[in-house]
Amino acid sequence: MLRTSRLYESDLVASAFDEAGIPYFRVEQAFDGEIFAMPATPSMGSGAMWLVVVPQRVAVEAKALVTDLPVSEDTSPGMRDFQPDPKAQRFWKSYAFLALLLFALVLLWPFVQILVQFCRQ
Repeated sequence: MLRTSRLYESDLVASAFDEAGIPYFRVEQAFDGEIFAMPATPSMGSGAMWLVVVPQRVAVEAKALVTDLPVSEDTSPGMRDFQPDPKAQRFWKSYAFLALLLFALVLLWPFVQILVQFCRQ
């Protein structure tokens, strides 16, 4: 019924099915296709997908309910589809750049001091 790499979408659909009385079960699918029971504490990550499956007899009703929800309609999400929104991506890219810059400065500082002393002579 639903295959997503965004955990909140899986939770949203499961909650809607609970409210509508539609039977379902949830599983986690690894990037290699292996299917596991839904873990007690799932975590989002590269290649992790969650499936919400319903019996065939209620598939039409479930599909109509999922269509009204704000979830992805991609039936085959990629391994990196769990990405955060663009603002969060910008923040983490900036943070990584500044951390690398600071790290480079710490590593290069002794060489800069040696170069300054050499130039003064």
